[in-house]
Amino acid sequence: YAQEMAESSDRNVNDVWETLSENRGDAAMRPWTQDDSPDVAALLQRNAVPLDIVVEASKRSRFYSPVVAIDNDPLLASVLLPIEQQQREAARQLTARAMLRLGEGDAEGAWEDLLTCHRLARLSGKSFNILGSLVAIAVDAMAFKSDAAYLASQDVTAEQARQCLDDLKGLSSSPVMADIVDGGERLAFVDMVVTIMRGSSRLENAAIDWDRVLKLAHERYDAYSAAMRLDTYSSRVDAIENLGERSEHLLGETRSQTLNIQSLLGAREEASIQLGAVWLALGQASILQALRAEARGNTRDRLIRIGFALAIHQREHGEFPESLDALVPDPLDELPLDPYTSQPFVYQRTEDAGFRLYSVGENLQDDGGASFDDEPPGDDIIIEVRPE
Repeated sequence: YAQEMAESSDRNVNDVWETLSENRGDAAMRPWTQDDSPDVAALLQRNAVPLDIVVEASKRSRFYSPVVAIDNDPLLASVLLPIEQQQREAARQLTARAMLRLGEGDAEGAWEDLLTCHRLARLSGKSFNILGSLVAIAVDAMAFKSDAAYLASQDVTAEQARQCLDDLKGLSSSPVMADIVDGGERLAFVDMVVTIMRGSSRLENAAIDWDRVLKLAHERYDAYSAAMRLDTYSSRVDAIENLGERSEHLLGETRSQTLNIQSLLGAREEASIQLGAVWLALGQASILQALRAEARGNTRDRLIRIGFALAIHQREHGEFPESLDALVPDPLDELPLDPYTSQPFVYQRTEDAGFRLYSVGENLQDDGGASFDDEPPGDDIIIEVRPE
């Protein structure tokens, strides 16, 4: 479609796609009509059939994505994830179509598209590795932003808002990063070690005790798994960072010298431990990234459920409640807590009869609802609804 637009306007196709992508992103943030953004509307119409297939696929109970190896690279850590990456674009178009449908008065159709994104995230999030799960969390985040615009629309009735909340409650659980690290990431590391061992020379294999490297890896992944299952977010982060201190220290020492055969032959046990620690240190950042992404995903999930509960209360009582306590026991059985602090989320009614609801985020400080996009920036995760 971008190619056709470029040819008809004598413009560069990359420039056309950049403009189209920007317009599509804006379209996902608020209700709109075809007259507001005809190029995005045409794109969505062109892809109506594949998008509807994605909607139907999201209703399946299982998701399967084949593991595709890169040519001449048999490592499990290097496999392609073509389906997962395509889901980003599907989510971008589904959220834009949801806001188009909402702008045209089809609240039920709009929610079907948003719910599709949430379903996709739950299905594909149970990936064997961190990357696949991060893509799923990103898809869920796209839907979260459009969810806020959806629940703010007064075209959404109390009954429809209740159905949305029920649908969210009925979703399968989000990815558990501890399970993914304990399984797929551990397996990828073991696969890397075994592959390197098989490709090493006889002299290199004499210099390294590969069993010792693997034992160290399993000990570290056992510790990662246990750390990621601790009760509080701060304790999980502290534990992961503490686990990396020794590996980071060894990595710093190794940067000043090459791990060559001569240096390794002197002390086989020490060299084996050092080599394993260095490799594990290289994966430390991805473990922390996964932990932080998981927390953000869980936070958004809880926030949007409270958001729909607030929408229900506003439709049924004419205004948003003074306190979140008014949402229990109906429409919420219990009040979800901020995953970062295990305390209630910050809730404020605004002077224009709207509300602000937010988590204090990773820094555990109340930044007044300021997020990364604000100036000055904060790290609060927020839903803000203002009357139309």
